[in-house]
Amino acid sequence: MSANNRLLPAARLVIALSVLLSACVRPNDGVDTSPEAAVRRQLEEKRVLMVQIVNRSTYGLDIYIMRGSARFRIGEARPVNTTNIEVPGDLVQPSGVQVLAVTSPGGSRIASPNLNVQPGHTIVFEITSDLRSSRAYVR
Repeated sequence: MSANNRLLPAARLVIALSVLLSACVRPNDGVDTSPEAAVRRQLEEKRVLMVQIVNRSTYGLDIYIMRGSARFRIGEARPVNTTNIEVPGDLVQPSGVQVLAVTSPGGSRIASPNLNVQPGHTIVFEITSDLRSSRAYVR
């Protein structure tokens, strides 16, 4: 048997393994598989709700989510500014959420009505200089 005939079965085996392995590899379909992308995807899955505070008043505001009679501070909004706040999923109740803004200094309060929300929704809370004219809605 010549050297060419002995290499032929080995070459066939290498070619067969190459074809088999390439068939087992899935394309990533353009999905970023980096560790940073995995962290971003995990954060997106945990993000349930965004609260956007459109503060047209001259007051700084402390922002809370109400759950029953308990309030949980989720952030602050500077005067005459728009602030986006991400709300952790464990603060959102199936029965809806209520957003509370408390002025600082002074402690005046304005609360949204109870709003029914779904994952991915944004609550927009527009705060005006006359707090009684403020309004909240879901988009």
